[in-house]
Amino acid sequence: MSWIIGYGVFLTLFYGCMARVLKNTPTDRELWGEELE
Repeated sequence: MSWIIGYGVFLTLFYGCMARVLKNTPTDRELWGEELE
């Protein structure tokens, strides 16, 4: 069960870092928006 907790913490930190990167690079978000359209 301990590995599940460690995995959950890893995902939280990973997505937290990804969110910061996306906030710091609005140009990438615009490119993704254009691709989705």
